[in-house]
Amino acid sequence: VTRVRGVKMPHLRSGSRDRTVVGARQLALYLCRDLTNLSAPALASLFGVGSHATVLSAEKKIGAELRVNANLRKERDEVLALLEDLRRPS
Repeated sequence: VTRVRGVKMPHLRSGSRDRTVVGARQLALYLCRDLTNLSAPALASLFGVGSHATVLSAEKKIGAELRVNANLRKERDEVLALLEDLRRPS
């Protein structure tokens, strides 16, 4: 997400309410919920967000937005492709 959105990791974990940072954080939280077995409280702790409700809100918002926003789907696919590249043996 940091590569695709151009937001540095410390900003994702900050309490920043800048629109760019919030959108990147929400996408990262959504993908973490989708790709890992981590609970919402665990992700809230890792990302330094207020509570598990923030994680659940991001999951719901991004899930709904993916259904109607082609640009967001493209960004998600780019992140997934980057993650897949990291999994491939060198």
